[in-house]
Amino acid sequence: MKSSRKSCRAAGDHILRAIKLQKYRSIKHQFEKELRETNKKNWRKFVEENLSLDIWVLPYKNMRKVKTKGSLNTLKDDQDNFTTN
Repeated sequence: MKSSRKSCRAAGDHILRAIKLQKYRSIKHQFEKELRETNKKNWRKFVEENLSLDIWVLPYKNMRKVKTKGSLNTLKDDQDNFTTN
């Protein structure tokens, strides 16, 4: 695809340039279509392998990575009152 784009830019003749530009656009469109299909196929494979077993695996896995900064500001005492500092 890259060489097709370069040859399109290098073409001096307007007709030749239009032909090469059309060829480049066709190759680019085909590449993008195949890329979308591959991404969709890989996503389906990922979902089937990982989420079909347990739908809560990823949310819990990602939440374990979240770190809190500092400590809690309030706690409950025996009378169900919130304490500060």
